[in-house]
Amino acid sequence: MGWKFLPHIGLAVTLHLLVAALFLFSFSFTTPAPSIVAQPAIEVAAEQPPVIQATAVDLQAVENEIKRQEEREAAAERRRKELEAQERAAREARQREEQRLAELERQKQELERQQQQEQERLAKLKQQQEAEQAKLREIEAQKLAAEKARQEEQARAERERKAREEAEAKRKAEEEARRKAEEAKKAEEARRKAEEAKKAEEARKRAEAEKRRQEEEAARQRAIAEEEKQAAIRSAMPAWASAVKAAVSRVWIRPVGSPAGLSCVLQIRLAPDGTVQDVQTVKSSGNSAFDRSAEAAIRKASPLPMPSNPIAAREFASQPINFTFSPDR
Repeated sequence: MGWKFLPHIGLAVTLHLLVAALFLFSFSFTTPAPSIVAQPAIEVAAEQPPVIQATAVDLQAVENEIKRQEEREAAAERRRKELEAQERAAREARQREEQRLAELERQKQELERQQQQEQERLAKLKQQQEAEQAKLREIEAQKLAAEKARQEEQARAERERKAREEAEAKRKAEEEARRKAEEAKKAEEARRKAEEAKKAEEARKRAEAEKRRQEEEAARQRAIAEEEKQAAIRSAMPAWASAVKAAVSRVWIRPVGSPAGLSCVLQIRLAPDGTVQDVQTVKSSGNSAFDRSAEAAIRKASPLPMPSNPIAAREFASQPINFTFSPDR
């Protein structure tokens, strides 16, 4: 609102500057009268130059004007404040009126919503009543249909009862004839089955006897083969172990600081040609460096010698072989 005071402030400043200018003007244009110099012999009246007098400013009038101007400005300010108060009051009244109208509109909408809900409720109630009436009519129709169906069912059941009785009498007669024929057939079937069972039992006993004989023969042959295999392994093992020890000892390098007299058991998997497929320590010497050196020597000596006996060679290649490595023995 500061811009509203600019005209009044400008006017006050202008009046003050005007008073100051007039005051200065009254003193600037007042000059002293020149002195008269006596001339010898002839007195001549010296020509007096005109004296310029500035119009004196009525300071009291100016002050009164300033005061009146200030009073007008104060009155204008009071009027402005009154107008602002009236504007603010009008704005507040307008806001209250808008709020009142908005509340009335809200109440109107709420009333319309309630009326709509009531209409919907009444319509729904009407639909429910109509649905109940239709349901009652349907129930009545169902009752009539059920009664008619019951009567028809009774008549049908009576017809079926009579038909069943007739069919039962016929069935019993047929059943009796069939039973007699079935008994004769069963007797013949029993005789035939007994004969077949007797023959089957005799064949089963013969087959079991043959099976036992074959199993016993197979077991005997397996025992002979196992014995031959074990004999071949026992026979080949010393020479094989000696040959493997010689081959491994040739490439074995004793670990530094390893004491004498150590031994370990190595499990070796061999290919049919003696190639070492895998080796691992299954019983340690207690010295890990010695165990690792033995495993390395086995791999380095691959392929190892194989038994000359083909049975022993086949068994050596089909299963892991435990080999005791004792270089100092």
